[in-house]
Amino acid sequence: MYYIDEYSIKSTLLSDLSVPVNNPVRALFIDRYRNLWIGTKGDGIVKLSHYDPFASSLPATSWYHTTNSVLKDNSVYTFLPSERNLLWIGSEEGLNYYSYRQEKIRTLMEPPGESPVRYVHALCEQGDSILWIATVGEGILKARLGGSRDEPEITEIKRFIVEEGRRGTNYFLPPIRRTTPSSGLGTGDTELFALIPIPTGTMCSVLTRMEPIRR
Repeated sequence: MYYIDEYSIKSTLLSDLSVPVNNPVRALFIDRYRNLWIGTKGDGIVKLSHYDPFASSLPATSWYHTTNSVLKDNSVYTFLPSERNLLWIGSEEGLNYYSYRQEKIRTLMEPPGESPVRYVHALCEQGDSILWIATVGEGILKARLGGSRDEPEITEIKRFIVEEGRRGTNYFLPPIRRTTPSSGLGTGDTELFALIPIPTGTMCSVLTRMEPIRR
């Protein structure tokens, strides 16, 4: 991991951590409490509390994985801050969230009869009631949220796919945030994109051309 200021670049080495991380880092996020969240491809999540890159030593470290928490998979690809009191976590086997009130990882289950959410590589929250989920191989999901500010639940899932769900064309890559009228999520295979109407200021959009996705 590297960080940079106006005059220098420094490094924080995985070998300096107090927990054994031997797999690549796939996601990084610093939350409003200055906690640094590190998502790895195989070693779960490392949280450095009140992280200061200029400190002489690393802060208190928490390690979350499938054997000591309800994390669905140890390959973690994305974090997203929420308008609720939580942090969304996307992994190979679906969705979790970190509850700031309870200070632990919680499970987010699909509605009864709904297929499992898997291969989550990007998330975008629309207010506190819609969560857009970009997956690798299973298209785009629009999850409607209920529950409380601290304990959300999925009440409905709508799935968007291309080419009748053919896996190779439903690899949706992470979006970027923009404030322009166009928005969407893109595949890495055929460059087809989903056009998703999201209000200005909370958009997910892609970098190249977009075409409507078939429902």
